[in-house]
Amino acid sequence: MKSNIFGLVLLLAVFLLYMIALFVSEWTGAVYASVITLAIWFIWLGRSTDLIRDLSASDNKPFSFSRSQMAYWSFIVIASFMVIYIMQDNNPDNPTEPIQIMNATALALIGISAATTTAGNLIDSGDNTAETTVRHQDEVSEGFLTDILSDGNGISIHRVQSLIFNLVYGLIFIQYVLRFNEMKEFDNNTLILLGISSGTYTLLKVNENKNTNTK
Repeated sequence: MKSNIFGLVLLLAVFLLYMIALFVSEWTGAVYASVITLAIWFIWLGRSTDLIRDLSASDNKPFSFSRSQMAYWSFIVIASFMVIYIMQDNNPDNPTEPIQIMNATALALIGISAATTTAGNLIDSGDNTAETTVRHQDEVSEGFLTDILSDGNGISIHRVQSLIFNLVYGLIFIQYVLRFNEMKEFDNNTLILLGISSGTYTLLKVNENKNTNTK
């Protein structure tokens, strides 16, 4: 109960701080406070709920790579939108013609992470219905980083690769927003690279539990 109240307080804090940033132009720092509070709320959800955890029979479910990836890009895009909207609204050089905030790159990043999560859930659901399959997702969580990088046979290179790509391009995206007050436009090759990385994760995930059947 106390945990739920804490989460509600965080969400209300995000809303109130953002309202201050919207209606009190001198307090633009409030938008950054709201983004930081939003980040805390996302982290709280990740730790206290099944938001980024695997479909699992364990009481302490392991963390999911695909769900964590989707939460990661969702937060980056939402936070970027919040910052850009406030900053362009308070820009005296362009008060009447706001720029288009959302771009094709943001939609592509959300789409890639959503497709990866959907595919991962379908694979997990299929494995879960096979009674003879021992799923590594049913094991107790070993911690966030170990969980998202492990595929049942230990740390896997394709998960490490995908994690690094997502972290690097996420930081580039955030840096660009803070510097230029608009969302970064990645070229097609970058988006293809992220898509290939997520696709590799999905394809290899199909066979993660195939070699752990019970006798």
